[in-house]
Amino acid sequence: MAHMERGQFSPNIEGVELDSFAFKRNFLFGVATSALQIEGAISEDGRGRTVWEKYAEERPGFIQDNAKPDMACDHYHRWREDIELMKKLGVSAYRFSISWPRIFPNGRGEINEIGWNIYPQGLYDILKRIHTEIPNIPSLVVTENGASFHDTMSPDGSVQDYRRIRYLQEHLKAVQKALKEGLPIEGYFVWSLMDNFEWRAGYKERFGLIFVDYVHNQQRTIKESGKWFSHFIS
Repeated sequence: MAHMERGQFSPNIEGVELDSFAFKRNFLFGVATSALQIEGAISEDGRGRTVWEKYAEERPGFIQDNAKPDMACDHYHRWREDIELMKKLGVSAYRFSISWPRIFPNGRGEINEIGWNIYPQGLYDILKRIHTEIPNIPSLVVTENGASFHDTMSPDGSVQDYRRIRYLQEHLKAVQKALKEGLPIEGYFVWSLMDNFEWRAGYKERFGLIFVDYVHNQQRTIKESGKWFSHFIS
């Protein structure tokens, strides 16, 4: 990992020093994605349409740069490669969604058989409030937590997204603080595994631990944040 300036990561959660050993051995560290945002292949294997294809076609300017979800990250064809990247990251869980129009192309009725086959203190406050107001809840899981930055690839081929590292550190400190106070938190999932189609923002906003080069054949590159997260959870 490239050198990081010490001042970049001064703590915001008062009195908490991030420590991976504060998380119990079976704590779930994972990544999250959403079907439409990564799959592509919108016309394959009997898939139906979504409102997002309709928006892209019929409402110019509604989506940033008139982007379309047609290709997204091409995860539909590259899922094996993406699973290998998750193995490299060392995550213990993956939170994903199933594309509804692949199961019900018309939104309901007959099943398509082929398809079937922000901020740290705020996070802490939410966890604390849920535990206080619903004291019998057996466990809590942070299912999505991430930040968008305008990441670019450096000449050396690295993606130096140090602000995202800072963001993850501060939010993990919030989870750590809540754990220390006895809140039953079982897992934390980063949004997102990779850059993707971000709804009305199109492909402009990048949330991923993995950089997707939409120009050069969807090439994947693990960002510095991905390397940091992998090291932290190992």
